[in-house]
Amino acid sequence: MKRLIVLLLGIIMLFTLLCGCKGANAENESRIEQSSTNNVKENLDDASNEEHPYTEHQELIKNEITYDKNSPLRISLPEVGLEDVLVNDYFDREKLCEDTYGQVYLLADDRYGGGRIPADNYLVIETDEKIFVKDVTDCAAYSGNINLCDLDGDKDSEIILLETIGPGGYLSRVFDFKDGQIIEIFSSIDDNEKVFDTGYSITLLKDNKFKIENKFTEYSEIFDYNQSKENDEYYQNFWYDEKGNPVEQEISIDSFLEFSPLDIDDDGIFEISCTQHVSLFWHMNTIGWANSVLKYNNETNKFEVVSAEFKCYNYGM
Repeated sequence: MKRLIVLLLGIIMLFTLLCGCKGANAENESRIEQSSTNNVKENLDDASNEEHPYTEHQELIKNEITYDKNSPLRISLPEVGLEDVLVNDYFDREKLCEDTYGQVYLLADDRYGGGRIPADNYLVIETDEKIFVKDVTDCAAYSGNINLCDLDGDKDSEIILLETIGPGGYLSRVFDFKDGQIIEIFSSIDDNEKVFDTGYSITLLKDNKFKIENKFTEYSEIFDYNQSKENDEYYQNFWYDEKGNPVEQEISIDSFLEFSPLDIDDDGIFEISCTQHVSLFWHMNTIGWANSVLKYNNETNKFEVVSAEFKCYNYGM
């Protein structure tokens, strides 16, 4: 009987203890919740007095809308004078100089009317503390894209910009970020509208053949050109004189229609792979494409041709 009484008393005490603990935990949780609510309220009250006050969460009212290609992703930077410009291209956070990381944007001002093209272009670098802007408008561009990579071996990235500036017209440039400035270090077209010389020349030969050479490399190759096999007037009028001897001619080489980074020797320092349209006598008379590789020379601070090759375009083949 005593054992039964002791057991009952033990159960009662345990139940009382558990109820007390539960009550205490509930009271503590209530205090924590109230404290958290008060803290959030205090923080929101403080935020409401700041420059960017607290607002309610924005609920979506649609999951799909019609798309107007003439007005996507527009932003304004009124502090530098840019209003309602397009985000034409974007490159994620990269090391841009010794102690600066940032995102790079290509912004476009389609001020000419009629849609997104043509447009004036601006390079924008966004760092943790500042925004740097450069007007890179040489002429109105119909397209533009950027790429970032280390071209000079200094362990930070340079900015490659390729723009289409007209039918068959391209402008390729490289920019470096130094001392808070976006500096142009290469352009495929100089101030005199002359295209960067990649070193190709042509020699017309007998039997409708020609030789392409490159003065910066050891490249030399002979091609059999099949232009208008059914009509020999093309060769008689342009390739050979009255005695049938080849005449001296120069080729016309456009600016780079391709201008993209390529690490050919896998050393982490990138070169630039380039392609140019090549014609003879007139632009529509395509004879092929010049494929070159440019490498930055730190001693001369210039890009040089380190590889050259020609791809012949044979009509009717």
